[in-house]
Amino acid sequence: MADVWPPRIITSTKMPIQFHVDEVKNEEYPEAQLDRPPWGVMNGDHAKGRLLYSAGGINGRGPYVVDVGWPQSFTVKPDMSSLDEGACDLLYGLVRAIRPSVSLETGTHKGRSTHAIASALALNEFGHVTTLDVFRFVKFEEILPEQEWERITQVIGESPNALYTAPLADLTGIDFAYLDGAHDGATLKKEIEYVDAHRGPSCTVVIDNAMDAGWPEIRELLDAYTGHKSASIETMSGMEIIYMADEKPTAREGATHTIVVEDV
Repeated sequence: MADVWPPRIITSTKMPIQFHVDEVKNEEYPEAQLDRPPWGVMNGDHAKGRLLYSAGGINGRGPYVVDVGWPQSFTVKPDMSSLDEGACDLLYGLVRAIRPSVSLETGTHKGRSTHAIASALALNEFGHVTTLDVFRFVKFEEILPEQEWERITQVIGESPNALYTAPLADLTGIDFAYLDGAHDGATLKKEIEYVDAHRGPSCTVVIDNAMDAGWPEIRELLDAYTGHKSASIETMSGMEIIYMADEKPTAREGATHTIVVEDV
């Protein structure tokens, strides 16, 4: 049983999964029903009921973090409109490897992709991300550790119009961009043009839903795009990576080197 109320919320989007639960049924453990206070099944104290944490205050409808392997049955309204974990790992890895100074994101939504970018920036101890969405779905200072949210500037506005007003109109030197906003061809075209006009000498641009039949205009636009070299990656929804650069890539000193340590 939790000692404090409200309890600390599990923020992982792996397992357990957070659902908005309307009904949980377990005939063997009736305490797991939602007609009683939500703290009645905290921390798996009724193991087969297993509603782990309540994230919804004293509202009996949740949301709850549910271990989906234990309840006999449950009825949910899952919001699956978020970046899958494999794609998040890809974003995280790119930012860790590229070490961008100025990052841009369109389509903040619930902030899962922003978290992937910001967590990599925090470990890099370098860089900042500006993220844009038409609504404020989340306040990062409430859900992320300080070392991450201090590297995020959240802008509320509609793309592409918001790209031409402060603070985005003044953003320069972009060297990493993740575009996952309006999902229509006209807006994405404007976003790509904006990044190209506001980038540094080189910029890696990642576009989500590039192979998603639900958003056909994205693929149509990318098939017609000839501005810079691009490649498709078969993630869950498909990602397109565009490499914008003033010069062609050249061979240079890499990570292979010899360190000579002298005896003291």
